[in-house]
Amino acid sequence: MTFQLETHDLNLTKETDFRYAVQSLFEWIVSENTNAHSSFINWPKIIGNPCSQSNSIQCDNSVNPETSTSPISLKRKLVLSVADSLAPTVVKAVSALVVSRFLASEGSYHKARDYIRRSREHIGENRIFEYALYAIERTEFGERIPRALLEHVGIQDNYLATHTCDQPYKNFYITSDGGVLSCCGVFLPQHIGNVFYNDGKEILNSSVAQDIRKSVQDGTFSYCDHIKCPIINNDRLQPINQQTDKYDINHPEKVMFGIDLTCNLACPQCRQGMIAERSTEMQQKYDNAMRTVLPLLESSKRLVINPSGEVFASKVSRKLLSLLNKDKYPDLKIDLMTNGVLFTPDQWDNFSNIHDMIGFVRVSIDAATASTWEVIRGGHNFETLKQNLCLIKSLREKGIIEQFEMLFVYQSQNFREMPAFVQWAKELSCDKVIFQQLFYLPGSGYTFENVLERSVFKSEHPLHKEFITILESMSPDFDQITIDVDYGVGIDTEYYSSLLL
Repeated sequence: MTFQLETHDLNLTKETDFRYAVQSLFEWIVSENTNAHSSFINWPKIIGNPCSQSNSIQCDNSVNPETSTSPISLKRKLVLSVADSLAPTVVKAVSALVVSRFLASEGSYHKARDYIRRSREHIGENRIFEYALYAIERTEFGERIPRALLEHVGIQDNYLATHTCDQPYKNFYITSDGGVLSCCGVFLPQHIGNVFYNDGKEILNSSVAQDIRKSVQDGTFSYCDHIKCPIINNDRLQPINQQTDKYDINHPEKVMFGIDLTCNLACPQCRQGMIAERSTEMQQKYDNAMRTVLPLLESSKRLVINPSGEVFASKVSRKLLSLLNKDKYPDLKIDLMTNGVLFTPDQWDNFSNIHDMIGFVRVSIDAATASTWEVIRGGHNFETLKQNLCLIKSLREKGIIEQFEMLFVYQSQNFREMPAFVQWAKELSCDKVIFQQLFYLPGSGYTFENVLERSVFKSEHPLHKEFITILESMSPDFDQITIDVDYGVGIDTEYYSSLLL
């Protein structure tokens, strides 16, 4: 019986074709055709060259009278020989994943994991290797696996092929270098354009933007991080009701304005020190932002400002806010992201033109005590923050803002204050508390190793059990306030939230 995958129409350096090759070869190996009805098997001859016009991957399991073993061992010999027989690196990566998938499906998780790790050392980094390791390790230790990753342990769920995501159709996130994202940069870091060089409509339907939208329709999600994305990781994609080949949009629903890094604090999880951008940079950013953003806001529903710095410390953000009003932008809601220190009564009064346009106000604090806040946030005016939070409480009680949220990035230095933070939020009549895990951000004051040392959500962390106990202690608060654990990246959100129910 022979397997042949013609790949002259495939580009194995492209994730779509790469995954297709892995799945095709795996299905052939575990199919009825390779049950080895005779007790003999030949080492398969496999050829493949991604650069060749006549490229193919071939396996031949014809009878070899000198070999005799069980069907399962025959399959294992077949699949292990795949990796040993291939020369091109990318095709070796295909075979390595087939090997690990077969071993995992057989319950040999330790061997599957070791094979992936050894293959990664010889072949090099590949994002799908990371997915496979994640799935294998979670299966081995009895933890939940996202449906999108079940294929890596031999379970064909077709979750991604039958689901889609609307985020790339909705979002226009402007970053500090002018780059534009169609989703959170932690989960989907590919820029679709730049406001310094392109106008809004051009960016909105650029070739990259349309390719990203295509990827969430064709089942590959090749631009997305399948581990870090909380929508994929927690099986919250939308079922595909009707396949579409429409990848352009008229306007975004949400514009996130994060063009300015200027901030009054220097939190190490975000930056290495205080940042105040120069006036020349500000003028360039202002000119380009106004040219691009204002036309988009005429038909957008939400403006989120400023996730990259402090909205009230940023001249560009303040100028944008001063230009908005209900008459010109009747359908627009403005969501303010702030550290709260500059959210004073005087500052609020300066923007009376937007008082009837506010959606949520989200205040990032990360502590419940002054001493912890000063260490983590680098501030020295905790009392001012507390007074300003009382102002936001009064605005919420009067219905001037629609929702009041408090955010807490948890780590080893502050997680013991999570229950006190919830109590404080309740006293402030806060609508929602968001507990977000600490993650590595290039250019921040924490190295990747620093983040790992502080990541109490990881099961191997020495403080993880205490972290779980603290989460469980907050369960009585759920009937009084919404608590979201985790707003962020690659964590079993449903599991941790269930501890609070």
